[in-house]
Amino acid sequence: MRMLRKQDVSTSASSQNSIRDLYELLLQKDALEQRLEGHQLVRKSNRSPSLRLRFGRRSDPSVLPISDYLSAQEQENK
Repeated sequence: MRMLRKQDVSTSASSQNSIRDLYELLLQKDALEQRLEGHQLVRKSNRSPSLRLRFGRRSDPSVLPISDYLSAQEQENK
């Protein structure tokens, strides 16, 4: 008969608790997915690409660059 050390028993119990916790998390995830029934986020791909920010610049000509805006603010304050 093999004698188990106290450390072996505690490691085994800890391992079983970890497996049980993982199983419970998976069950919760599955229940949440069933409740949402395939809910997915809609991508906003229909936006105009000319209004997108790229490399820190706005390609929309109706929007003033920040330097022009600040210059206009300074002139109004004088």
